[in-house]
Amino acid sequence: MSKVFSSPPSRRALLAAALLPARPAARGKGADAAGDAFLAPVYRIPSLRLSAPAQAEFSRLVRGMPWRGYAHPGYLFTLALPLMQALLVREGSPLNILAMRLAAVRVLHDKPIPLREAAPAGKRARGTEIGIEARLREAAPGRARAVASILYGGAVAATLVCDFVAVDGHGEDARTAAATATAATLRPTGDAVSRWRVPAGAGRTWSRLSGDVAAGQFAAVGAQLAGFDRAYAPGMLLASRALSELATDVSVPYLWSADFSGVLSLPGNLRVAYTRESDHATAFTSRVMHGRLEFIRAGRN
Repeated sequence: MSKVFSSPPSRRALLAAALLPARPAARGKGADAAGDAFLAPVYRIPSLRLSAPAQAEFSRLVRGMPWRGYAHPGYLFTLALPLMQALLVREGSPLNILAMRLAAVRVLHDKPIPLREAAPAGKRARGTEIGIEARLREAAPGRARAVASILYGGAVAATLVCDFVAVDGHGEDARTAAATATAATLRPTGDAVSRWRVPAGAGRTWSRLSGDVAAGQFAAVGAQLAGFDRAYAPGMLLASRALSELATDVSVPYLWSADFSGVLSLPGNLRVAYTRESDHATAFTSRVMHGRLEFIRAGRN
């Protein structure tokens, strides 16, 4: 079973769906009761044009380089996220998309995607045409795993595996609570240390660019309802900034991963350490996230 969209679901539509009164799930057990039926649908956007101006705004947000005309995987995530959220506003969902956050992301980028298609002489280049497919792989109370495939040139160019968790009313989720002790020991030391200042409005800008409706990231009231003092930075924003500081060659396949053990309140300061593990792999660590970038074939990071 699949559902086809002509464009990413709008933030307004997702908010409206999320604010509807909760409907009882089958046998009162959420997605577990629906079993494979809840996981079955595939949401698709068969044709979508990339936007160089949109990526430029995204790059300014994550302080990233122009990526030499290629699509930043964080920008691709912003296009796929509304489809993943749409899968999670259905009846029986184990998560409320207004009160969830990204706990981990894994990206396999097999093929670089240019932002613009080659154009004949005298013609204006158009944004590259891609397709997006999203589905749920796992769903249980308080958590879900979504997979998004970015299609380019008739093949899968990038695969994003995203773990989402519910944020409770005490400013923690199960993953955060379990990782608190570990996170406290991850002092940012390494071959290089970058110091960031993430402004108060970063979450609102992220929400506008991505359609993300997780209220704690862009509104103080939403953050307080989740038990936080202030709005907090979206995890993918932080991971994308780390990737932008690491990757100087995106013409070869790579694996990029990030796990988020806590949240960064906004405005906030963050120290991120980079440790070279090999000629092709570098790890990054901070008090709220850790991750890794590995190039699969010859290339430099």
